[in-house]
Amino acid sequence: MLNQPFAVAFIDMRMRPGWDGLRTAREIRTLDDRIFIVIITGYHDHSIAQIQDALEHDVFYLSKPSCKEEIYQMAHSLCSRWNRDFGSKTPGTSADAPQKTDNCQENLPGMLTIAGVTEKTRVLLNNTDFVIKNFPFKIGRSVADQANSLSDNGLLIQDSEPYTVSKHHLLINNYNGEYYILDTGSRLGTIENDEQIGRKTSRYKSLLHAGENCLIVGGESSPFVFNITLSYVVTTESSD
Repeated sequence: MLNQPFAVAFIDMRMRPGWDGLRTAREIRTLDDRIFIVIITGYHDHSIAQIQDALEHDVFYLSKPSCKEEIYQMAHSLCSRWNRDFGSKTPGTSADAPQKTDNCQENLPGMLTIAGVTEKTRVLLNNTDFVIKNFPFKIGRSVADQANSLSDNGLLIQDSEPYTVSKHHLLINNYNGEYYILDTGSRLGTIENDEQIGRKTSRYKSLLHAGENCLIVGGESSPFVFNITLSYVVTTESSD
Protein backbone atom coordinates (compact mmCIF):
# COMPACT_ATOMS: atom_id res chain seq x y z
CA MET A 1 0.00 0.00 0.00
CA LEU A 2 2.93 2.34 0.67
CA ASN A 3 4.39 1.88 -2.82
CA GLN A 4 1.08 1.50 -4.65
CA PRO A 5 -1.48 3.59 -2.76
CA PHE A 6 -5.19 3.24 -3.42
CA ALA A 7 -7.22 6.26 -4.47
CA VAL A 8 -10.57 5.23 -2.97
CA ALA A 9 -11.98 2.60 -0.62
CA PHE A 10 -15.63 1.45 -0.68
CA ILE A 11 -16.53 0.14 2.77
CA ASP A 12 -19.71 -1.57 3.96
CA MET A 13 -20.85 -0.36 7.37
CA ARG A 14 -21.80 -3.80 8.70
CA MET A 15 -19.07 -6.44 8.34
CA ARG A 16 -19.62 -8.96 11.11
CA PRO A 17 -17.76 -10.49 12.82
CA GLY A 18 -15.08 -7.96 13.68
CA TRP A 19 -14.74 -4.26 12.99
CA ASP A 20 -17.59 -2.27 11.55
CA GLY A 21 -17.12 0.01 8.55
CA LEU A 22 -16.39 3.13 10.58
CA ARG A 23 -13.62 1.45 12.58
CA THR A 24 -12.18 0.02 9.37
CA ALA A 25 -12.25 3.45 7.72
CA ARG A 26 -10.47 5.01 10.70
CA GLU A 27 -7.70 2.42 10.54
CA ILE A 28 -7.27 2.88 6.78
CA ARG A 29 -7.11 6.64 7.25
CA THR A 30 -4.23 6.25 9.74
CA LEU A 31 -2.29 4.34 7.06
CA ASP A 32 -3.09 6.72 4.21
CA ASP A 33 -4.44 10.19 4.92
CA ARG A 34 -5.00 10.91 1.22
CA ILE A 35 -7.43 8.11 0.41
CA PHE A 36 -11.09 8.81 -0.35
CA ILE A 37 -13.53 6.85 1.83
CA VAL A 38 -16.98 5.82 0.58
CA ILE A 39 -19.29 4.35 3.22
CA ILE A 40 -22.03 2.09 1.82
CA THR A 41 -24.91 1.05 4.07
CA GLY A 42 -28.62 0.43 4.23
CA TYR A 43 -28.74 0.96 7.98
CA HIS A 44 -28.39 3.92 10.31
CA ASP A 45 -25.80 2.65 12.81
CA HIS A 46 -24.06 6.03 12.58
CA SER A 47 -25.42 9.33 11.32
CA ILE A 48 -23.77 11.13 8.42
CA ALA A 49 -22.65 13.80 10.90
CA GLN A 50 -20.98 11.17 13.12
CA ILE A 51 -19.19 9.64 10.13
CA GLN A 52 -18.01 13.06 8.96
CA ASP A 53 -16.76 14.01 12.44
CA ALA A 54 -14.89 10.72 12.80
CA LEU A 55 -13.14 10.81 9.42
CA GLU A 56 -13.02 14.63 9.06
CA HIS A 57 -12.45 14.87 5.31
CA ASP A 58 -12.83 13.17 1.93
CA VAL A 59 -15.63 10.87 3.10
CA PHE A 60 -18.72 10.08 1.05
CA TYR A 61 -21.93 8.18 1.74
CA LEU A 62 -23.93 5.81 -0.46
CA SER A 63 -27.25 4.33 0.62
CA LYS A 64 -28.21 0.78 -0.27
CA PRO A 65 -29.47 -0.37 -2.66
CA SER A 66 -26.99 1.28 -5.04
CA CYS A 67 -26.86 0.49 -8.74
CA LYS A 68 -23.54 -0.46 -10.33
CA GLU A 69 -23.63 2.63 -12.57
CA GLU A 70 -23.78 4.88 -9.51
CA ILE A 71 -20.82 3.11 -7.88
CA TYR A 72 -18.83 3.17 -11.12
CA GLN A 73 -19.48 6.88 -11.62
CA MET A 74 -18.34 7.72 -8.09
CA ALA A 75 -15.24 5.52 -8.37
CA HIS A 76 -14.30 7.07 -11.71
CA SER A 77 -14.81 10.62 -10.43
CA LEU A 78 -12.82 10.10 -7.22
CA CYS A 79 -9.98 8.26 -8.97
CA SER A 80 -9.71 11.07 -11.52
CA ARG A 81 -9.61 13.62 -8.72
CA TRP A 82 -6.95 11.64 -6.82
CA ASN A 83 -4.83 11.21 -9.95
CA ARG A 84 -5.03 14.93 -10.64
CA ASP A 85 -3.77 15.79 -7.15
CA PHE A 86 -1.31 12.97 -6.51
CA GLY A 87 -1.23 10.41 -9.30
CA SER A 88 1.39 12.20 -11.39
CA LYS A 89 3.89 11.80 -8.58
CA THR A 90 6.00 8.68 -8.29
CA PRO A 91 5.50 7.24 -4.78
CA GLY A 92 8.39 8.16 -2.54
CA THR A 93 9.55 11.16 -4.60
CA SER A 94 8.77 14.83 -4.86
CA ALA A 95 8.97 16.95 -7.98
CA ASP A 96 10.46 19.81 -5.99
CA ALA A 97 12.84 17.83 -3.83
CA PRO A 98 16.37 16.86 -4.83
CA GLN A 99 16.37 13.31 -6.20
CA LYS A 100 18.88 10.50 -5.89
CA THR A 101 21.03 10.17 -9.00
CA ASP A 102 23.78 7.93 -10.35
CA ASN A 103 26.50 10.09 -8.81
CA CYS A 104 25.47 8.88 -5.34
CA GLN A 105 23.50 12.03 -4.49
CA GLU A 106 21.01 11.34 -1.71
CA ASN A 107 18.35 13.58 -0.18
CA LEU A 108 17.74 13.17 3.52
CA PRO A 109 14.24 13.62 5.01
CA GLY A 110 12.94 17.16 4.68
CA MET A 111 12.67 19.59 7.56
CA LEU A 112 9.50 21.63 7.85
CA THR A 113 9.31 24.89 9.80
CA ILE A 114 6.40 27.26 10.31
CA ALA A 115 6.80 30.97 11.07
CA GLY A 116 4.40 33.85 11.56
CA VAL A 117 4.03 36.53 8.89
CA THR A 118 1.48 38.87 10.49
CA GLU A 119 1.61 40.30 13.99
CA LYS A 120 -1.03 37.84 15.20
CA THR A 121 0.77 34.78 13.87
CA ARG A 122 4.16 35.93 15.11
CA VAL A 123 2.68 36.21 18.61
CA LEU A 124 1.08 32.77 18.19
CA LEU A 125 4.48 31.24 17.52
CA ASN A 126 6.34 33.33 20.11
CA ASN A 127 8.33 35.07 17.35
CA THR A 128 10.19 31.86 16.55
CA ASP A 129 10.43 29.42 13.66
CA PHE A 130 8.72 26.28 14.94
CA VAL A 131 10.01 22.96 13.61
CA ILE A 132 7.20 20.53 12.78
CA LYS A 133 8.32 17.05 13.79
CA ASN A 134 5.11 15.10 14.38
CA PHE A 135 2.58 14.40 11.63
CA PRO A 136 -0.20 15.01 10.99
CA PHE A 137 0.21 18.54 12.36
CA LYS A 138 -3.27 19.99 12.83
CA ILE A 139 -4.32 23.64 12.83
CA GLY A 140 -7.73 24.72 14.08
CA ARG A 141 -9.69 27.06 16.33
CA SER A 142 -9.50 26.71 20.09
CA VAL A 143 -12.83 26.07 21.79
CA ALA A 144 -14.70 28.45 24.10
CA ASP A 145 -12.28 30.73 25.96
CA GLN A 146 -9.34 28.38 25.54
CA ALA A 147 -6.07 30.22 24.91
CA ASN A 148 -3.75 29.76 21.96
CA SER A 149 -1.93 26.46 22.15
CA LEU A 150 1.18 25.32 20.30
CA SER A 151 2.43 21.75 20.66
CA ASP A 152 4.24 19.08 18.68
CA ASN A 153 0.85 17.82 17.48
CA GLY A 154 -0.67 21.07 16.29
CA LEU A 155 -1.66 24.68 16.70
CA LEU A 156 -4.92 25.90 18.24
CA ILE A 157 -5.79 29.49 17.37
CA GLN A 158 -7.95 31.74 19.52
CA ASP A 159 -10.39 33.46 17.17
CA SER A 160 -13.45 35.66 17.66
CA GLU A 161 -16.76 35.92 15.82
CA PRO A 162 -17.27 36.01 12.92
CA TYR A 163 -14.81 33.14 12.94
CA THR A 164 -12.08 32.95 10.32
CA VAL A 165 -10.64 29.67 11.59
CA SER A 166 -12.71 26.48 11.83
CA LYS A 167 -12.33 24.02 14.73
CA HIS A 168 -10.85 21.44 12.37
CA HIS A 169 -9.40 23.67 9.69
CA LEU A 170 -6.42 21.93 8.11
CA LEU A 171 -3.59 19.55 8.66
CA ILE A 172 -0.04 19.27 7.38
CA ASN A 173 1.16 15.77 6.65
CA ASN A 174 3.84 13.83 4.83
CA TYR A 175 3.56 10.76 2.65
CA ASN A 176 6.49 8.93 1.08
CA GLY A 177 8.71 11.99 1.29
CA GLU A 178 6.10 14.46 0.04
CA TYR A 179 4.63 17.12 2.31
CA TYR A 180 1.17 18.50 1.73
CA ILE A 181 -1.59 20.65 3.21
CA LEU A 182 -5.08 19.22 3.52
CA ASP A 183 -8.13 21.39 4.19
CA THR A 184 -10.34 19.29 6.47
CA GLY A 185 -13.69 20.85 5.63
CA SER A 186 -13.17 24.40 6.89
CA ARG A 187 -15.88 27.03 6.37
CA LEU A 188 -13.73 29.64 4.60
CA GLY A 189 -11.11 27.37 3.08
CA THR A 190 -7.33 27.64 2.95
CA ILE A 191 -4.97 29.49 0.62
CA GLU A 192 -1.57 27.97 -0.12
CA ASN A 193 0.78 29.81 -2.47
CA ASP A 194 -2.11 31.90 -3.85
CA GLU A 195 -4.22 28.82 -4.61
CA GLN A 196 -7.54 28.22 -2.87
CA ILE A 197 -8.18 24.75 -1.47
CA GLY A 198 -11.26 23.57 0.36
CA ARG A 199 -14.48 25.51 0.74
CA LYS A 200 -16.40 25.35 -2.56
CA THR A 201 -13.49 24.25 -4.72
CA SER A 202 -12.89 20.69 -5.88
CA ARG A 203 -9.35 20.71 -4.45
CA TYR A 204 -8.73 19.93 -0.79
CA LYS A 205 -5.03 19.07 -0.94
CA SER A 206 -1.95 20.92 -2.10
CA LEU A 207 1.67 19.79 -2.14
CA LEU A 208 4.31 21.92 -0.45
CA HIS A 209 7.32 22.71 -2.62
CA ALA A 210 10.91 23.02 -1.51
CA GLY A 211 11.62 26.47 -0.12
CA GLU A 212 9.08 28.94 1.25
CA ASN A 213 5.32 28.40 1.05
CA CYS A 214 2.70 30.98 2.02
CA LEU A 215 -0.22 29.61 4.04
CA ILE A 216 -3.36 31.62 4.80
CA VAL A 217 -5.77 29.99 7.24
CA GLY A 218 -9.15 31.27 6.08
CA GLY A 219 -10.04 33.66 3.27
CA GLU A 220 -7.91 36.34 1.62
CA SER A 221 -8.61 38.85 4.41
CA SER A 222 -7.56 36.44 7.18
CA PRO A 223 -4.94 37.78 9.61
CA PHE A 224 -3.61 34.25 10.13
CA VAL A 225 -0.80 34.09 7.59
CA PHE A 226 2.16 31.75 7.98
CA ASN A 227 5.34 30.96 6.12
CA ILE A 228 6.13 27.26 5.82
CA THR A 229 9.65 26.38 4.74
CA LEU A 230 10.51 22.94 3.41
CA SER A 231 14.22 22.24 3.21
CA TYR A 232 16.10 19.12 2.20
CA VAL A 233 19.65 18.15 3.10
CA VAL A 234 21.50 16.71 0.13
CA THR A 235 24.67 14.67 0.52
CA THR A 236 26.93 13.57 -2.31
CA GLU A 237 29.34 10.71 -1.84
CA SER A 238 32.64 10.94 -3.63
CA SER A 239 33.34 8.21 -6.17
CA ASP A 240 37.13 8.54 -5.67
